[in-house]
Amino acid sequence: MGKKERIRKLIPLISRIKDEKLRASVEDVWVKAWEESGWEDVNDCPFHLQIEGVTLIQHTNFVATIALAMATFAKDTWRMSINIDLLIAGAALHDVSKLLEHAPQKGTLGKHSVIDENLVHGTYGVHLALNLRLPLGVINIMGTHTPQVGKKPKSIEGLFICYADYASADPHFLANGLPLIINTIDFKFYR
Repeated sequence: MGKKERIRKLIPLISRIKDEKLRASVEDVWVKAWEESGWEDVNDCPFHLQIEGVTLIQHTNFVATIALAMATFAKDTWRMSINIDLLIAGAALHDVSKLLEHAPQKGTLGKHSVIDENLVHGTYGVHLALNLRLPLGVINIMGTHTPQVGKKPKSIEGLFICYADYASADPHFLANGLPLIINTIDFKFYR
């Protein structure tokens, strides 16, 4: 099985992207990241270097599925205009840079790579997406899904992906005694 086919099998929601060019570009970013990484199998990359039993692919599928469910509910309930292709592409790619931020290391889940030590999370994925000419809407989602960057998403789709990402990560962080993402967000409540 080729790398593109492997990505299609592992992240099945990508097949729901209707725009063929966008779908192919999402797959191309995953393949490029995988080829540049040290991971023999893309499914060996962990979601987090301190959390056993959760792969990057599992996390990606959780985020994509939950973001799509929230967006679909919002679309059906409030008649919100949601770009499903943008949502799925952004969710599928939001953490692709972890393939290069984490590096394989025998006897462990992996180690922090030179990229992880020198760049803000998500930056390398944005670089790959820019080089492959993905739409800026997808790139904005990739570059703003983490509170580390201090920039907020510019789309409703990006917000759903952020919330789905936090919902996926924080239970694992809590169970493993790690700082929660939700604690790093500056919430301002207005009356």
